Amino acid sequence: MIGRFHTLRWRLGLLYVPLIILLLTAAALFTYSQVRLLLTNAVAERVRDRLLGVVYPALQEMPDSAAAGEASLALIAARLAERSDQQVAYLLLDSQGELVGSGGGAGSPHLRQKFPEVPYQDVLGKGEERALVVSVEEDPGTLYVVDLLPITNEAGETVGLIQGVTNLRSVQDALARLRWWLLGMVAAGGLLAGVSAPLLAHLTLAPLRRTGRAAARIAGGDFSRRVPVPPGKDEVGTLSETLNLMQERVRQDLERQEQLQQQMRQFLADASHELRSPLTAIQASTDVLLRGAKDDPVLAEQTLVLVRRETQRLIRLTNDLLALSRLETGTGLELGPVDMNGLCEEVHSAIQFNTEGRKVILRLGQCPPLHGDRDRLSQVLVNLMENGVQHTAPGGEVTVSTRVEGGQCVVTVADNGEGIPPEHLSHLFERFYRVPSSGPRRRDSSGLGLSIARAIVEAHRGSIQVESAPGQGTTFTIRLPLPR
Repeated sequence: MIGRFHTLRWRLGLLYVPLIILLLTAAALFTYSQVRLLLTNAVAERVRDRLLGVVYPALQEMPDSAAAGEASLALIAARLAERSDQQVAYLLLDSQGELVGSGGGAGSPHLRQKFPEVPYQDVLGKGEERALVVSVEEDPGTLYVVDLLPITNEAGETVGLIQGVTNLRSVQDALARLRWWLLGMVAAGGLLAGVSAPLLAHLTLAPLRRTGRAAARIAGGDFSRRVPVPPGKDEVGTLSETLNLMQERVRQDLERQEQLQQQMRQFLADASHELRSPLTAIQASTDVLLRGAKDDPVLAEQTLVLVRRETQRLIRLTNDLLALSRLETGTGLELGPVDMNGLCEEVHSAIQFNTEGRKVILRLGQCPPLHGDRDRLSQVLVNLMENGVQHTAPGGEVTVSTRVEGGQCVVTVADNGEGIPPEHLSHLFERFYRVPSSGPRRRDSSGLGLSIARAIVEAHRGSIQVESAPGQGTTFTIRLPLPR
């Protein structure tokens, strides 16, 4: 149960509830202060209107400005004495602060003693209206609005002031009811937030939980289902899309790893098979020698020749495997300028005496020197030309051509021999792969020639392709990048 409260759902709920209560409290305090100010200002404005209702009519009854003074104050005092308003108490003072008259609510003659902090002299001196909210010692729970209105003549001189006072009991009662209402609202809001917070957190975190379950399936190796992406471009949607992308990349990496492992297993099986044949022949030859063939010079010589041939075959196979490994790791090249036209001519000269009735034709274009490994590229040309010669009938032709195309040196080796069935073309560059042929198989072939050729070309950032059809010959196309 304790661990349950450590979940993100409950942590969000516990954070959400105090935040809601804090916001409701702030809203309640703001509302209360604004309502209090509004009600107090309304009462003060009502008192001021009543003061003006006494002063202005009395001043308008004066015949001229010369009489404005004691006569005007006397007339105002007479008007105050006639007022029966019990909600507002009035007090009239002359310019010296002496009591001239009073009226209205009870206790009006004693207002100066009741509110000693009221700045009468300040108002008389500056001639500015003042409105105050004060309390008295004898009744500290009740607030009063005190409005001081200066009385001036036409010359702008202050001849006295009139004071109006009323209590704020009705306002205080309304504010007390408002406080309880606001307190109840905050309590109800906090209770509602406490009940709804876990539910809202549960609904909010639902996409995240689905994402977590999908991530757990991915961690368990299940890549068949994608993480559901919720509508909208929010953080959970971004996380879901990222997990889907990661899942796809992991799946592709695992598939590539599985393919590499399968290729490695196949390579080990093929290499073991290729190594077993010469080793078996060597073992059989040594057994023949041990059984007495060494005493027969002719048989002993034939046996040793066989052992030598199979040993050379093992050496070639080992060297080819080592070369292929170095090329695939990028450590098997010695780069320098290479003239492909000149290299084609050199290879042509080297193999033309072993063509056994086949013609090797050169059709060289304008191909500038490129940056590469001369010996390795020569190895590629030798392999392709010899393959063309081997799979072409006597009297056939093998054509070697060069040209420049798209910033690349393009070398093609084409024959008009027996061709290759379509089902073998996709496997042609695999290690130890051999196309079934009606002709005799070369025993000095390791089955790695085309694999090495492709590795050499790709190490030069180039490509090699093959096109063939049964009875129509085969064409190998090499593309090597030229310097810019």
